[in-house]
Amino acid sequence: MHNLAITYGHCGFIVPVASKCGFDSEELALLDRLMYFRPGLQVFICEFDTTILENGYAVGFIALEVNYGIRPIKDRFRQEDAPVTPVRQSIRIRLSPCQQFLCLCILGVMVDLHTHSDASDGELSPNKLLSLAAAAGVTALALTDHDTMTGLMEAEGKAASLGIRFIPGIETEVDFEPGEFHLLGLNMSKYPDGPLEDFLKEIRMRRITRNEEMVLLMRNDNLEISLEELDILAGGEVTGRMHFARWLIDHGYARNVPDCFTRLLGPGCPYNVPKHRPSLEETLKAIHAADGKAVLAHPLSLWISWGRIAKYLPEWKEMGLDGIEAHHSGATPGEAARFEKLALGCGLFVTGGSDFHGTGRPDRRLGFGPGGKALPERLLKPFDEK
Repeated sequence: MHNLAITYGHCGFIVPVASKCGFDSEELALLDRLMYFRPGLQVFICEFDTTILENGYAVGFIALEVNYGIRPIKDRFRQEDAPVTPVRQSIRIRLSPCQQFLCLCILGVMVDLHTHSDASDGELSPNKLLSLAAAAGVTALALTDHDTMTGLMEAEGKAASLGIRFIPGIETEVDFEPGEFHLLGLNMSKYPDGPLEDFLKEIRMRRITRNEEMVLLMRNDNLEISLEELDILAGGEVTGRMHFARWLIDHGYARNVPDCFTRLLGPGCPYNVPKHRPSLEETLKAIHAADGKAVLAHPLSLWISWGRIAKYLPEWKEMGLDGIEAHHSGATPGEAARFEKLALGCGLFVTGGSDFHGTGRPDRRLGFGPGGKALPERLLKPFDEK
């Protein structure tokens, strides 16, 4: 029986290497071989995931990146300066609930300020989303459904029962070229009714017209799709492109969500219909009317150069923009650091979020941002000042 020291940063815990810990025979053989050469080996966590539910419980997995050196067998008991062959190997281990808890203690406090429920284009109900967040170790969460606040009351109640700090939010899109300019409204105090709801209701009405045009384009290509079928698939107040994507995937027209948007639904694709998008000024006004903070979401989707971003940010700040989602899961750590520097340089705060939707985007995991790193508690600071 060996003990494997698993570390994250300067913290760690011991996992006994035995089949009951979730190692398969091949992984056990690997670890046994490693321990023979390097007793007390330390292995670094490069990924931790609890975004899978089985029978109502979160199932944890840990991906370990093993870096070690092997000396030739004939040199095994010789001097320390014998030649070493560097080896890098990855294994994925299923964790017991106790080990999951230890992992979460090591990872520290995680937050997530950009998630979606089935009130718009997410897979989980607000209740199930919060339950999964709690199981994953998320201590503060913002629900930011597209153009609707219908899930906020349910999510708020569930968060309170789980001891999770809840940040009410929305996500909407404003008029911009060449890419997409999405705005998050975060930490509103005036919802679900009021000026912001009136603003979002008008957007939802225009979305219905757009959906009808998209269905017509698809039916002209002999795809047997109907708006009624999509509304049933959506199950919530908002039917959007993600629901079109699910229908196309289910019927064999696309492999997955990224493939669907690249070939069929994205800008310039055969079934893309540009939607009416309100101006930045009127959207900022609506968010502020609900006593919320306006945050530029996933800034990479603007599709503009770093130079143009640096030019626009002070202008948008003057118009009323409050912050930037520098730490979006779609950015690299380097890009996130660059966005944060730009934001702080012009007086904007930074946030971060996974943009979690469900199993359709497995790369977006609750509580994790750029580079698969946990989103830190410091991102909550702008909302402590309200």
